[in-house]
Amino acid sequence: MKKSVLFIAAAAVLFSLASCNKNNEPTSKPGTNPSDDPGTVTEKSNKCDILTFSIQAGETEIVGDVSAVEKKVVLPVFPEDMDAIVSAKAVYTLSEGATISPDPAAQAMDYSKDIKLTVTAEDGTTTKEYTVSSRAVKVKLSVNKVWEESKTLGQLKIIPAGLEYNTQMFAFAGTDKFVACDLQVFDLDGNALGKMNTTGIKDGWIPTSLTNDPNGVVVACFSDGIDNTLDNVTEGGIYAWVNGYDQAPKELWSVTSPETNDFFPVGTNRDFFELCVGGDVKGDFVMTTYHFLEWNGPWDGVLIGTYIDLGMHNVFVGKGGEVVDHYVGYTIHTAGDANCWQQMIPVSGNPDGQYVICDSQNPGGIVYFVQEGSDEPGSDIPLYGTLTVEQVGEEGAEGAQNYGNYTCGQGFVVRYFGRDYLIAATEHWHGQYLTVQTLDPTDEDHIVYPTTEIGMVDENRVSVAAIFDEEAGVARILYATHRSGGEVFLFEMNRETL
Repeated sequence: MKKSVLFIAAAAVLFSLASCNKNNEPTSKPGTNPSDDPGTVTEKSNKCDILTFSIQAGETEIVGDVSAVEKKVVLPVFPEDMDAIVSAKAVYTLSEGATISPDPAAQAMDYSKDIKLTVTAEDGTTTKEYTVSSRAVKVKLSVNKVWEESKTLGQLKIIPAGLEYNTQMFAFAGTDKFVACDLQVFDLDGNALGKMNTTGIKDGWIPTSLTNDPNGVVVACFSDGIDNTLDNVTEGGIYAWVNGYDQAPKELWSVTSPETNDFFPVGTNRDFFELCVGGDVKGDFVMTTYHFLEWNGPWDGVLIGTYIDLGMHNVFVGKGGEVVDHYVGYTIHTAGDANCWQQMIPVSGNPDGQYVICDSQNPGGIVYFVQEGSDEPGSDIPLYGTLTVEQVGEEGAEGAQNYGNYTCGQGFVVRYFGRDYLIAATEHWHGQYLTVQTLDPTDEDHIVYPTTEIGMVDENRVSVAAIFDEEAGVARILYATHRSGGEVFLFEMNRETL
């Protein structure tokens, strides 16, 4: 009898524990919770939409405009990304549980053409076919003054270069500073910040040419020019401020033994200027300088007027931030005044790549060529400015002075949103001009900034430099004349989406 009572009492306690939770509320009976019942089937989703879709084109992500109603994905593609979209992988999100075929994340596809993608819902039967297409984004480029009025060398307290010859004497230091011919550094408002650090450069050497690479690293030629004429140079070097303008520069190349070197031959007008750089001076790069040897000497037997120019280009090839090769070459473009002060601008860090040749031409003003490798003259393409004889006037003109130039000028190639542009700074006897153009004269948008008169200082040598500020979306252009009475102008190239 006692055992039966105890059993009943224990059973009652167990039932009470099983029937109540800690809140004294009834709990579900075993098997009534779908998650606990293996026999219960959960309904699967029939949603099959692309929620987000983008592709990686080069270093740029292109985000698509997704329309579930129209079953379309449209990729807005800027001109610089057109080549990259022919082979790109996608990043996407789908409705929960859905799959896509073919999988654009697993294989590269050509998005310059329409692509069909099938999205299958979680239920395995419901599908939707999407069309992914690209849309070319139309853009318009413009060049505008940053400073409404130019700043004179006197206002900026810049000491004029005083060089007899035309040479590049201004440069950008990063995207927000520039360097003048006397090595002073300024911000973009024209405020002086200090001077270039010249530690390690031989005493008595003077700057004979300044420029910058696409990353804003300043590069400069120095030599022992006599009386600032650059004649009778016997030694010199090229330096790069790879750690900033206020740090000691890195020597890229130098000649300091005039008795034994043949780089500056004795008995000639030895000059060392027109420095141009293509590529990254911290990595792979090409540098060129112009070396004007003498007048009235033999040069392949080609007589021009009463003199022959023995000028030549020095080409320095860099790998990993070091000069690994140097050679001397001539261009085939012997101009009306014998190639004097001719530029050969490397467009990239590839020594076999494109070059822009800048020199005066008689008749017709200055002529620029794009050269596919220095040994392939047949691929040269002439480039022209936009001025006519009527615009320039008859003074000194023997033809259509397309760039407003008869003798001297400077060029600079800047890559802006993946495309190369020539900044042509030129001068006529009585003034200076600016032209901005692509390297493809067949392009309908070839001329970005028609040849425009900038300054009116008689034969004041022109310098030009440019830098692409990707964060701001602008290419900055510094245009300056560096003789006494010179001026400094600052422009920006912008683009807007149409």
